[in-house]
Amino acid sequence: MAEEFMIGVAAIWAALALGLIPAMTLFIGRVAFLSLDDANAAKFLRAAFPTYYLMLACFSGFAAALLVVPRPIEAAMMGSVASLALFARFWLLPIAHNLDDLRMERAAAQQPPQQTSDLADRLGVGAEGAIEGLADEIGIDADTDYRRDPDVQRALVRVQSRSSFIAIAQIGACIAVVVRLVIV
Repeated sequence: MAEEFMIGVAAIWAALALGLIPAMTLFIGRVAFLSLDDANAAKFLRAAFPTYYLMLACFSGFAAALLVVPRPIEAAMMGSVASLALFARFWLLPIAHNLDDLRMERAAAQQPPQQTSDLADRLGVGAEGAIEGLADEIGIDADTDYRRDPDVQRALVRVQSRSSFIAIAQIGACIAVVVRLVIV
């Protein structure tokens, strides 16, 4: 009887962990960017993700602890979800933040100062045409975005793709555990 109760409680915690992943990554992130401007949404999510990873580690770790004796395979699966959450929280997230900070610093440092052109106003040319004309005069390709460092951007994409892979693996493990606990 106690074993069945522990399995039932563990199933609830595993289901909570499963629900937390898409809730944070799909819904809260989308709502933040829909309701806040990009800078504030990024700040909000940057502050929220460390707590999310810790909550996910606690939920799945608690489920794993409850399942160690009655269901060791499911306990190992939930333990891997907790381990991946801690890996993402303490290793991937700081790397992503550092890369994003570096990208933003370089973008701010390389962004040309905002200036108005009296010549463009007198000639009746829009500001966009004046900038392209100036770029042609000094030999800069106007279509190139010099504010982005491709190496930093590629590294950031790699970190984010690893984070997405981890989330997919966690979702798969949680689904498998919940199904095994409910059915078997």
